Amino acid sequence: MSCETNSNSCSTPSSKPSSECSGDHKSECCPITEKVLNPVCVTEIAVKKLAKAFPYAAHSVMVDIMKEKIRKSWGPKMEKEADAYLKVMEAQWSAAMQSTMSSYELRQDLKKILTEGCSDVKK
Repeated sequence: MSCETNSNSCSTPSSKPSSECSGDHKSECCPITEKVLNPVCVTEIAVKKLAKAFPYAAHSVMVDIMKEKIRKSWGPKMEKEADAYLKVMEAQWSAAMQSTMSSYELRQDLKKILTEGCSDVKK
C-alpha cells in the first residue's frame, strides 16, 4: 500500500499496516479496519474532529455572550418593541379569525337557504 501524497489517501484499501504508508499524510493512509484498531489513527481522527468543531463552538459561545450583552444594554427597549409588535400581531390574528368565522357562518347560512325545501340534501 503506498500513500499518494497528491490525493492524501491510500491508493487501495488493504490489510497492510499503516507503517507501510509514508510521507506527510501517513494518518490519512490508514485503512478503515486499522483506523478503528490503531491508536495513532484514532488520535488523528479525534484531532481533526476537534479542529473542525472548535470554530462552531467558539461561534456559539460568542452568540451567547452577545445575547447577554444585548439583553443587558437594549433589553428594556427591545421588550417594548416586542410588546408593540405582539399587540399588532394579536389584532391581526383576531381579525383573521373573525373573518374566518364570518365566512364560515355565511356558508352555513347559504347552505340553509339553498337547501330549503330539498328533502334529499344532507343538512
